[in-house]
Amino acid sequence: MNYIKKFLELIKKTFIILELYKKKYLIFFILLLSIFSSLFEILTIGSLLPLIDIIFSSSKYLNNEYFLAIINYFNLNQNEINLFIIVSFGILLFFSYLFRIFLTCLNSYVINDARLELDKNIFSKTLNKDYKYLIDTNSSVFLGNMEKSDLANGAVFSLISFISSMVLIVPIIIFILYLNYKVALFFGATIFVVYVFLIFGIKNKIRNISSTLSKATNLKYKNIVECNDNIKEIKIRNLNNFFLNKISIPFLSLRNARIASEIINSIPSQIIIFSTAIIILIAIYFFSIDENGISNNIQILAAIIFAAQRMLPSIQSIYVSYVSLKQVEYPLNDVTKILQSSIIDENINSFNKVSINNFIEIKNLSFKHNENLEFIFENLYAKFEKNKIYALSGISGVGKTTFFDLLIGLLSPIKGEFYSDSNKFKIYRNNYWQSKICHIPQNSLLTDTSILENVTYGLDLKKINIESVKSACKIAEIENLIKNSENGLNTIIGERGLKISGGERQRLTIAKAIYANKDIYLFDEATNAIDEDTEMKIYKNLRNALKNKIIILISHNDKVQQFCDHIYEIKNKKIEILK
Repeated sequence: MNYIKKFLELIKKTFIILELYKKKYLIFFILLLSIFSSLFEILTIGSLLPLIDIIFSSSKYLNNEYFLAIINYFNLNQNEINLFIIVSFGILLFFSYLFRIFLTCLNSYVINDARLELDKNIFSKTLNKDYKYLIDTNSSVFLGNMEKSDLANGAVFSLISFISSMVLIVPIIIFILYLNYKVALFFGATIFVVYVFLIFGIKNKIRNISSTLSKATNLKYKNIVECNDNIKEIKIRNLNNFFLNKISIPFLSLRNARIASEIINSIPSQIIIFSTAIIILIAIYFFSIDENGISNNIQILAAIIFAAQRMLPSIQSIYVSYVSLKQVEYPLNDVTKILQSSIIDENINSFNKVSINNFIEIKNLSFKHNENLEFIFENLYAKFEKNKIYALSGISGVGKTTFFDLLIGLLSPIKGEFYSDSNKFKIYRNNYWQSKICHIPQNSLLTDTSILENVTYGLDLKKINIESVKSACKIAEIENLIKNSENGLNTIIGERGLKISGGERQRLTIAKAIYANKDIYLFDEATNAIDEDTEMKIYKNLRNALKNKIIILISHNDKVQQFCDHIYEIKNKKIEILK
């Protein structure tokens, strides 16, 4: 009973994924098609009876009152009757195969379409997670979740296949009951026993496969991400073999799990096929042969054999679907947890519309990363006015970047009030507020596209103002890169900008920030890879270009700090004014 309960729970979780699928009508269409397909199967099997009647010159089914009514209606002679039966059987057989082919194609479409929906939802839910959760979680987990979503989506296909196969097989079994209930009951009972024996014989193996798939997937992506993030050091230190051996561990686990999965799917399936054949032969011998031989029952025997042959794919599909469903138990658990937990996170957003006319003010700000840790800020006060540049200083680890994260609304303070021109507003996860801020880190998001696409990243290229792009690049002192490149603004910079220097990457990031045209600019050591002369030129350009903006920068360069209107220092969990 406990095993059945767990299986039903698995189906319940599969339905959670199905609920995300927008085209649910296609699933109902599949089931409807399965019903039609099963009806055609019954008609095909039924038409076999008069066909064999012709072959053996019998009159048992040719004299059937319903059959005679059809013959009389069309006024057919004997040759025409024979041709009518053969053609009817052929047509019914053709349509039964046609329905099965169409059903297979539709199943394939639904599973891949549902996979797209699930991948989008998983990705969306992940992105919507709290920032602290994201930075506390290894990036490989997110990549692993995407692969798990594929595995979990396989559960949808397995469930649909399981149900449609049952819909196909049940009417055929009922028809066999009608033909010979003894054979049908014996067949059904024996197949049930074979199924129970197989399922309970492999249940622990299936569970181990599911667990291995989940763990190995996480480890695989963890090692891949680690390798990708440290590729330069790997090449310098000649760590190729080390990482190859490291990454081989989860690959080996996945290989073994997949081999075991193939064996569990194929060998027991062949056992089912063999058992079915043996069962039918036994049933025929004991229940369909009388003292006169098989001549009196040849039509029924042929129909039962043909019905069994038509059922075999569905019988096999039921087993494979069940096993596949159980194999994704762990990935399915992980995916459903993501889908259910993230719903809470989505409701946290506060969309206060904030206007910054003159200044922003922060009062009584307190924050710590964890309840067990010390406060980083306690009752902090700060005020930032438009048309001024602020330097934010402090020793390493004092909380400068954390202050930026709080100001952006990525982290939630323990307490504190935020004001814009004396108007109080919420800041944590406030999308509208974040749309007014431009954060420029040391290493910004750069893609393997052109300079133009990186400067205008996230914007519609059809609405791009080229002159504004060129102006932003000029202010960021990156004009020379564009002029010296054969393709100008269309120059491809490589993955993470690896085709250009570190200083050029930072200047390109600044150009992107300028083009964005925000109210508040936060420079988090965004010029530390740029030579001092160029750095000072950029900040002078920024002062002229970003009028009526609030600019706050973290820099350890004394010249940069002296260039600013005010110097703030984070000290003793508060902000002190040095200038």
